[in-house]
Amino acid sequence: MTTGTPESGASDGPDAPVEHGTPAPAWRRILVRGLRIAVAVFLLWFLWSRSGIDDLAELVESLDWGWVLAAAAVVPFALGIRAFNLTLLTNRARRVLGAWQSYRLTLIGVGANLFLPTGVSDLLKAHLGYRAYGNPEDIVLSTIYDKLTA
Repeated sequence: MTTGTPESGASDGPDAPVEHGTPAPAWRRILVRGLRIAVAVFLLWFLWSRSGIDDLAELVESLDWGWVLAAAAVVPFALGIRAFNLTLLTNRARRVLGAWQSYRLTLIGVGANLFLPTGVSDLLKAHLGYRAYGNPEDIVLSTIYDKLTA
């Protein structure tokens, strides 16, 4: 067994560099990237042409923006009530989360609901909560109970 520094290339121990094969030529990488872009542009064009997006402009023009802003103004308060509920559930025996931490976890859960199924987003919220603030038993059980009661 030879030993040496990694710069000399004479090491065949556990820290020896591993060869993964030769990299693809530059023209091939450029070709693959170009094909990906072309497929993405085609899919966007296809969806745009089939979606009737021209009607969307007319709908946006006909909106009553006062009602839209009033509805949007209610959202932070609704999230605040849900975060307050999580704070009460989590801090029933001892102080685990503050108001801002609960609001942050609630925003994470609501944002994850846009992309993930509801149960998975709540598990994500519980996981991130106990990773950031500790006390996994309190946060996981409170998140589950919050889901059942909200």
